[in-house]
Amino acid sequence: MPNKNFDEFVDNLQKEIIEKDIQDHNDRIVKLFHDPPNWGKPPDDEITVSKSYKNIRNETMEFFLKINDNDIIERASFLTDGCGCMVATGSQITLLITGQSIEYIEKLKPEEVDEALNGLPADEKHCADFAVNILRRLVEDYLIAKEMLEEDVDIPVDDGKINLKGTIYYSKNTLPKAPFIINMAGFGDHRESYFVKLFSKKFANAGFYVLTYDYRAHGETAKQTRRNISKVMQQIFTDIEIVITWVLEKQNERLLEDNIVLFGRSLGGAIILTQGYIDERVKLLLAMCIRFDYHTVPTVRFSEEDIEFISPKYYLKKNPKNNERILIGHCQDDDIIPFNNLLQIKEQLGLSDENVIIYEGGKHAFSGYRHDLFFRSIEFINKKLNIKL
Repeated sequence: MPNKNFDEFVDNLQKEIIEKDIQDHNDRIVKLFHDPPNWGKPPDDEITVSKSYKNIRNETMEFFLKINDNDIIERASFLTDGCGCMVATGSQITLLITGQSIEYIEKLKPEEVDEALNGLPADEKHCADFAVNILRRLVEDYLIAKEMLEEDVDIPVDDGKINLKGTIYYSKNTLPKAPFIINMAGFGDHRESYFVKLFSKKFANAGFYVLTYDYRAHGETAKQTRRNISKVMQQIFTDIEIVITWVLEKQNERLLEDNIVLFGRSLGGAIILTQGYIDERVKLLLAMCIRFDYHTVPTVRFSEEDIEFISPKYYLKKNPKNNERILIGHCQDDDIIPFNNLLQIKEQLGLSDENVIIYEGGKHAFSGYRHDLFFRSIEFINKKLNIKL
């Protein structure tokens, strides 16, 4: 076949392909799929942060961002091995975020991406959800990597025989005197776990001092106590009283007006709604994905004495002051601690709807909702403490 005829054949074939694509998708999606702006990985010196993720369909997408000192995205690019709609979605997102701030990404919703694409097909809506969730994870990584001041501390318990290993976080936004947030880890987690470290740095970046520590049998502290959690479960809970005293006495030059806040998830939330609840020195309690009654644990067996000691069910009471002190949250699809635990806690405390955060998704770690959870937590803290950092 002569070259001229072959070229015409290719051009016609390409036109047929595009026309067929337009029948299945709108022209915006087709245009971005066939000629995607910002496709490809830039040179390493042009990348501030990147993130790659694979979804349950085995489709992979990766974003590359160059961010300046003012947290403005100077350049955004992407790669994906997904379908045409995935390519169009990645390209559209890079166009949306270039020139914008990190905060813009944090607030970006899949629906906005879908609208910019003039509507993805119903069976391709997941493309926007997937891409936005990757960007949120990327922003989380970026914020964690930003300059942050850290101090490792030892908190003595058992008359100094054991030191709970802790870290205090603060940032350039933290004033010499500021409230302390004690960030409580979940079961088996520690102060270096992703969720714990993420929120520690987010709160510190917002202007707070944040203390997080490894419980007995957890993290670095386990080197002194070993990892038999069941043997020290009650001490794990009562240690918070010692930690609070340590903050009041050893961090008094930093602590603003004795404002101590407890924030935590899962086991940390249970500590907050038991020992934290009865400790009047604690101004605010923010407890997420909490188990109401440890009789319902399907896999780990506790003694009856331990269950009554660690279950919020045996501590919480209705009190008008609860709405001024307590914020709880849960994800409806939590596969570790069922959602009905939140409803039981809300009822027993007599909390108003304003004091309860509910997400349709997110599982046990608020995946896809962490930024919103952080901002709603900050809003609650600032309002109840009557401060603005």
